[in-house]
Amino acid sequence: MNSGRKRIVTCNVSAMLHWAKLTHSSQFLFEIFGCLNSSERMNDVSYKLQLKDSENNLLEANYYLSSTTQPELITGRYYRVIGKMINKTFLCFKLKEVPYMETRNAVSLIKQSEIAMSKLILQINEN
Repeated sequence: MNSGRKRIVTCNVSAMLHWAKLTHSSQFLFEIFGCLNSSERMNDVSYKLQLKDSENNLLEANYYLSSTTQPELITGRYYRVIGKMINKTFLCFKLKEVPYMETRNAVSLIKQSEIAMSKLILQINEN
């Protein structure tokens, strides 16, 4: 595997926690779909978020604002976050609320990504 190549893994919280244990997770960007369980404004440029999946697995994430526009964070709504694990901390680079109609597409994307990741992990372990 090319160590300079980044891969994007679409998953839910439980899958991200699983894949991060099995791989050197800094090689991956994770696109995670989850329900916002809580959010706390830390300072002018960051939030501490807690995302929950349908299996009630929790992920704490640090979200750093990338523009002056503050996101509307509403507990109980589904969000798509993109970020990476760094030293057991999930750093969120992008956050977007997921409209209800897109949640069905997310399930399909997560399943496809799980199949691809399983194959990749087998390749990594064979080398």
